[in-house]
Amino acid sequence: MLHRTSYLAIALTLVLSARAQAGGPPRLNLPLTGVDQANAAACKELLASNLKNVEWEGNQAQWNGYNVFQRGDQWYLGFYMKDDVSLSEIEAALKGSSFAIDREHMRLFGHVTLAIKTDAANDKAIEKALAALPQASIVEMKRNEGELLATIAMPYPPVEDSNRWGGPEWKLFRTGEYEGVTAAKSDPVDAKALPTIDAVSEAIEAHSAKLSDVRWTSYYACRPIGGVSVFEAKDAAKATKITKN
Repeated sequence: MLHRTSYLAIALTLVLSARAQAGGPPRLNLPLTGVDQANAAACKELLASNLKNVEWEGNQAQWNGYNVFQRGDQWYLGFYMKDDVSLSEIEAALKGSSFAIDREHMRLFGHVTLAIKTDAANDKAIEKALAALPQASIVEMKRNEGELLATIAMPYPPVEDSNRWGGPEWKLFRTGEYEGVTAAKSDPVDAKALPTIDAVSEAIEAHSAKLSDVRWTSYYACRPIGGVSVFEAKDAAKATKITKN
């Protein structure tokens, strides 16, 4: 048993090392509310204290730890992923503070796994509903411990704009961006075309299902994943009015 455990540990180390050499683990990006220049460091410390064993830890110092940063005018949390992580885990880490994930304005991009509570009899209908979401395609549908796990893929931000924390806001996304130089690339789409969590929930609720969580996997390496904030004109007008007052 000891030898078997040692072999598993060595195998895991080799896998992680290979991922690192191939260009690094995935970089999770999620928009935040309640953050400003004065408290960004406190938000980062809170994440480091409450969200354990999901961020990368290794010899590449630039991949280690949590980041709280601005992309355009929007604040985000970001980290290189060592392991899979769920939205509920991150929200639990922020619970009780003034910080929160900006669910209201967040659009999903890249690969994401949806944990759905429903009877198996509804799986086909849910698959069709998810495939009909704007800019979404089905990657995998499987059942685990009574839940339907649906992995869907949306367009990604351009490669040249994604390999750093901060910078201008992401406005355009396209499919095939991280599938190799020979992969077909779609025409860019506006971030407004990407689906929201509410849109996902509404699509499956029509088929007697409930979205129980949103998860990101470390399987899709060397790319950003997560969400991007999109503010409609009414949101911008509201923010301007508040500022003037």
